[in-house]
Amino acid sequence: MKKILITGGGTGTAFSYVTHIKKNWGDNVEIHVCDINESKYITSALFSDYAHKVPYANDENYKIAIANIINQNNIDLVIPLLNAEVLQISRAREEGLINKHVSFMFSLDIAAKICNDKKYAGDIMESVGIPVPKTWLNFSDLPSVLFCKPKDGFGSINAKLIHKDEIKDEILDNAYIYQELLVKPEVTVDCFYDDKKDYIYVSCRERIEIKNGVCTKARLFKDNDLEKIALNIARKIQVRGGFCFQVMKALNTNQWKVIDLNMRLGAGTAISYAGGSDFFSATYALFLNEDYKQYLSNRKSGIVTRQYVEFLSHE
Repeated sequence: MKKILITGGGTGTAFSYVTHIKKNWGDNVEIHVCDINESKYITSALFSDYAHKVPYANDENYKIAIANIINQNNIDLVIPLLNAEVLQISRAREEGLINKHVSFMFSLDIAAKICNDKKYAGDIMESVGIPVPKTWLNFSDLPSVLFCKPKDGFGSINAKLIHKDEIKDEILDNAYIYQELLVKPEVTVDCFYDDKKDYIYVSCRERIEIKNGVCTKARLFKDNDLEKIALNIARKIQVRGGFCFQVMKALNTNQWKVIDLNMRLGAGTAISYAGGSDFFSATYALFLNEDYKQYLSNRKSGIVTRQYVEFLSHE
């Protein structure tokens, strides 16, 4: 029996990983989740074998806490879902705090840099010819209207359109990236990559409706150009299994440009599952060296709508 640890237990991504893996492997897998909250507040804990409470990832005690969970429970595979956790787990691995036999679905060194510095992620992609938004480093070069986002941002938090004259004292904040404006559609590309076979599979989902930052309606489709971009990214960042990235189009050329890259699947990847692509199970199957294509063989195009589901997690 394999033992896996999924961090960020309260996220939608963790819920999808846990429920899909349990559905397909049942008692042949022992699933651990961890989160800053008690298990009664974590929906994924209802379907897991064990739930652990951990400090915030930026807390100095997190590194020891996560290493203890991994080592004491003889975890075989760790799936980190939050950027700050990737950085801390990478440091714990470098310092020899985590058992050497533990597996990850990506290079921790590369992932730690990509997850916590969007400028670095953009440079990585640009180095292999992947189109990314134009980025400015000097105030004098800025256009009158542009897009600004944190280097270590998560989702769309604090990312916004700004005017050049809003920048105080004409000094750019090093904690932010200043980029060209792009136009819709905004598309997330869910990806699966087998590095040994150089096999890529993607599902593209256009955000049709967004409420409070959450995509509630999406259009699933296939795009050969985005599939080629996905393959180039996967080869460069040394990822195995599931990951995702976002694209929008250049204003004048209509060219796809990558605006964000995640070394993980997202909460919205459940939309692709509704269209027949189970990236969560495929990723775990790849780890086990089992047939993953059975989870990726029924891709559909069309509109997906989302609704909340309620769970009684504690009495």
